[in-house]
Amino acid sequence: MRCNVCEFTIEDYKISGLAAPVNKLSKDIGGFREIIEPEAFYNVLESNPLVIAVVNHSRDAQDVLGSTESGTLQLIATERGLEFNLDVAKTSRGADIIELIKRDDVNKMSFSFVVKSDSWTPYGREMIRTIHEFETLTDISIVVNPAYDETEITV
Repeated sequence: MRCNVCEFTIEDYKISGLAAPVNKLSKDIGGFREIIEPEAFYNVLESNPLVIAVVNHSRDAQDVLGSTESGTLQLIATERGLEFNLDVAKTSRGADIIELIKRDDVNKMSFSFVVKSDSWTPYGREMIRTIHEFETLTDISIVVNPAYDETEITV
């Protein structure tokens, strides 16, 4: 199986992968595209933020799969980007997500954030936002349609 944005390995209810790549240009996300610098995650992760793992950026309790607060979600800034390890909640929703990932029906990631430092550059008819640093991270999310899909990863 192939995944254009993220890498998953599944061991029981454990998932790991790449939630956000660095040095990759996003799709058009509302009149602009963005690229994340490799250092952008360092400071925010040092602050030990509360980040939840969810499905499709949902804020419904049944879609929460884990959190940094409980220790079921670990986030790591690497040369590839924001990587994660997740012990998926052993709920019916967790089991459903594991099955959908195994079948390769759902195989992409996204994340929600607030930018602390960025710059904007015109590129032809587009604007490119370069993210230098994040203020906060609020979630990583298993999604169907991510902003970043340039990375080719083997499952």
